Amino acid sequence: MDQYKNRNSSIELLRITSIFFIVLGHACRHGIIDNSNYNMQLANHVSNVMTYILSAGGGIANRIFILITGYFSAKSDGFMIKKFSNLFVIDHLYSALICIVLCFASVQVSVKMIIESVFPIWFGLNWFVTCFMLLLLLIPFLNIFIKNISEKNLMRLIIIIIAVRYLAGSLFAKTFMNVGNTLEEFVIMYLIGSLLSKCGCANGRKKLFCGLLFAGTGGLVVSDSTLYFVLIRFASLSSKAQVTHFHDLFEMMIAVGAFGIAINKIIHNDTINLLARCVLGTYLIHDNPMIRDIIWRNTVITQVLNTNHNTSIAIVFVYAIFILAACFIIDGIIRLLFGKTIRKASLFVEKVITGIHRKLSCRKI
Repeated sequence: MDQYKNRNSSIELLRITSIFFIVLGHACRHGIIDNSNYNMQLANHVSNVMTYILSAGGGIANRIFILITGYFSAKSDGFMIKKFSNLFVIDHLYSALICIVLCFASVQVSVKMIIESVFPIWFGLNWFVTCFMLLLLLIPFLNIFIKNISEKNLMRLIIIIIAVRYLAGSLFAKTFMNVGNTLEEFVIMYLIGSLLSKCGCANGRKKLFCGLLFAGTGGLVVSDSTLYFVLIRFASLSSKAQVTHFHDLFEMMIAVGAFGIAINKIIHNDTINLLARCVLGTYLIHDNPMIRDIIWRNTVITQVLNTNHNTSIAIVFVYAIFILAACFIIDGIIRLLFGKTIRKASLFVEKVITGIHRKLSCRKI
């Protein structure tokens, strides 16, 4: 508990804000964009554009989470066994609990989904957690590289990667750089976070980060709006939403700007830090594939959206706040009931991994 109380509440507030935009992004994506009946009837272009833009909130928030990891983990040594073990246990526990609750609630759950719930990481039940755990395995090697490269060369490397990954992939339609490798994106954002830590971004660069935030937001709004109106006669809203490679650069700018502003502001608030503990659980609960349709499609919100096109954004915004609050409460209850179990299980997994690591380290190559 103490480790959460001592954290910078500005960063914890950023984490809470990020999970809200992830929930809002999923609400726009699964509640509106992926709802074919809604798309066929929707005629309000302003609402369409706003939905399209807000759906990018999830991508921005994911980048922020990796930036935070890169900033605070770049100077660590060795494998992050404790964090890996804790994430492993929580992911499996939440997945199993959701499956059990749905079965008792007489919700139809396939055998495939049950198997995936038992092995959520292997089957990538939550893509972010799976990729993040892979990143944790890579961090020791990335940190060795980061410690042995100068700030200038690290900055040059990141600029080259951005130029190739974002700009080249945007300008030349379909290229080898348009392949959406999520782990690759995680590594890029981790390197940027580590650079900010290495050069000490907390010292007098607030204007730079404000500029990145506003420029990225403006670029995202203009680019997505332009894309929408250019392609409106050639594709549906659902298919246009997939043509988003070129706005990744703007998402990255917004993420870096928001993180830089937060890291420059040091505050301490126990309530914020306590609420921030629910961020991971909220991610795992609301985006579980088994309850995704229940939350976003098989509820009264779908009926409301189909009859109130002009107010769809406001409705989804309010509904996202409701889902966020509900997930925070559910996560709090789970931690209250299973907190000791999580700690003991995490410690067990940590001991197993440590033992395996020691045996592999003692072997002669």
